[in-house]
Amino acid sequence: MRASKAVIITGANFGLGLELAKNLASSNEGWHIIFACRSQERAETAMKSVHEMMEKKNIPNYDLQFLELDLNSLAAVRKFASDYKSQPKNLPLKAIVCNAGMQVVKPNWSEDKIEVTFAVNHLAHFLLVNLLLSELKAPARIVFVGSGTHDPKANTGMPTPEYETATKVAFPATENIQNVATWGKTRYTTSKLCNVLCTYELDRKLKEQGISTPESPITVNCYDPSMIPGTGLARDYPLVLRFMWNYVLPYLTWAIPVASTLEKSGKAYARLITDPKLENISGKYFHEMKEVPSSTESYDLEKAKDLWETSIKLSGLKASETVLQL
Repeated sequence: MRASKAVIITGANFGLGLELAKNLASSNEGWHIIFACRSQERAETAMKSVHEMMEKKNIPNYDLQFLELDLNSLAAVRKFASDYKSQPKNLPLKAIVCNAGMQVVKPNWSEDKIEVTFAVNHLAHFLLVNLLLSELKAPARIVFVGSGTHDPKANTGMPTPEYETATKVAFPATENIQNVATWGKTRYTTSKLCNVLCTYELDRKLKEQGISTPESPITVNCYDPSMIPGTGLARDYPLVLRFMWNYVLPYLTWAIPVASTLEKSGKAYARLITDPKLENISGKYFHEMKEVPSSTESYDLEKAKDLWETSIKLSGLKASETVLQL
C-alpha cells in the first residue's frame, strides 16, 4: 500500500507546514500530501527532505505532490481548485489545511487590490475551502491556522486586532500612519482574528445546512501553534530582525513563554488531522494539544456574519462554486 487518502496543505514547503507534512508522512497512514505552494523549486526541495526522512524511517505508505497556489491572487486560487478537480480522482480528499500566512512591515496590496495580509491569511483560504468543499469525502477535516496574537488577553506583545467591519479590514486607511511596523502587526493580528471568526462561521453553516452530520462529519477547527521562531513569518522584516528571528530566537524558545518549537507544534498540528478522538470535534480552538477558549471578540456572531458576507463579495464566490447555500 502507498497512499490511500489526500490532504492539501497551503505553504507546505517551509516551517510549520513542512513539519506537518513530515508528521503526516511519518504516521504511516497512507497520506497523499499535496504541497500547495507558489514556488515549485522550493516545494521540490522540501519534498526531497521528506523523502529522505521517510527512507531513513523505512516508511513507504505516503505520496507527495506539488500543485501551484499563489494566495496573493484570487484568480490563482480558482486555478488551483480547477487543477485539483481536473486530476484523476483516485484518492478521497480527507483534509484541507489552511496553513500559509504572512506578516508585512509596511502597507502592501494583493493582486486584487486588497490589503495583502487579509487577502493571503484569510480571503484566499476562505475561497479555497469553499471551492473544494465538494471534493471533501466525510469524515473529513478542515484546519485554519490561528495565533494567540488575536487575543489581547494572551499577552503576546502584539497590538490588539482592529475589526470594525470586514470592508475596513480589507481596505484600511493608510494616511497618517504613526508607526508603520505596528500598523503591519495590527494587520496580522486582525487577520488571525478573521481566521477564528471564519472557523466558527463555517462550522455553523456546515452543520445548519446538513453538510456535516454526526454520521458524516466535516469538522472545522482553528490551531494556534504558539510563536515559532525560524519560520517564514518574518520574511518582510528588516535584516537585523530577520536574523534574530531565524538564527537567534530558535535557541531561546525555552525562555519565551509564548514560544514553541517546530517539532512540538508539528506533532500537535498533525493530531488535529489524524486523531480518531477528534473525528466529531468541530468549531473549536486548539492551542497546541489543548482545546482552549479563543478571544471574546472571536465569538461575536455579528462580526462573523459580516466577515462571511463581505468575503463572498470580495472573492466573487458564486453559488455554483460551493456546496454551501450563500
